[in-house]
Amino acid sequence: RSKVVYLDLQPVEPRYLASLDQFLHYFATSIVTQLRLDPAEVDKAWRGGLGAPDKTTYLFEDYILPTVDAQIVLALDEVDRLLGATFQDTFFGLLRYWHNSRALNELWEQLDLVLVISTEPHLLIKDVTQSPFNVGQKIRLDDFDLAQVQELNQRYRSPLGTEQLTDLLTFLGGHPFLTHKALYTLVTEDLSLPALKSVLADGGYSFGDHLRRYLWYLRDQPELRDALKRIMRNGDCMDESIFYR
Repeated sequence: RSKVVYLDLQPVEPRYLASLDQFLHYFATSIVTQLRLDPAEVDKAWRGGLGAPDKTTYLFEDYILPTVDAQIVLALDEVDRLLGATFQDTFFGLLRYWHNSRALNELWEQLDLVLVISTEPHLLIKDVTQSPFNVGQKIRLDDFDLAQVQELNQRYRSPLGTEQLTDLLTFLGGHPFLTHKALYTLVTEDLSLPALKSVLADGGYSFGDHLRRYLWYLRDQPELRDALKRIMRNGDCMDESIFYR
């Protein structure tokens, strides 16, 4: 039987994101605590002169994996929270290293990684050879079709009729998060669909945050920002790798 360690990074306090050392100490402590192991072992591992990634790796090899007599599923949710952190490439590279270690050290076969993101992987780590997002099995949430929008509408006790659902699907393109947000807003704010669309046009009810989040991702990557402007204005992109990103 597997032991699941679930870490949601969304509520992580900012102080733990200040440096790689602080984050990995928090990361390791959270894992050890959920597995009902001794947190003092984390502090013991941190006494050496090695860097934080090596300390975390040896903590797994010398303590966590040998101690836990079961498969460990490490599920990381909202890992987009690390976007913009100074250490994001190093952390994701570390996860890729652990994945690769499975082929060389049977001890690491005991660890399964599950990463949940709502951002394009290229925005999270630039070096694809170090990325944990292009290995293993990928499950991608595609845009909803009409049947899926109808089912979600039913789960919200059917605030919209069939014709209005088609209108909503056309308006939002079946985007899963925005469709959920729209139906939730219709129910909780007691709005009609035309009234909601009018509010959305002005970025109300936090819908504008959806696009602002992407703008924030692009703020420190001028080559992507300029390429997006060219695509919007001219309909083409001169660099295939940038277009993919």
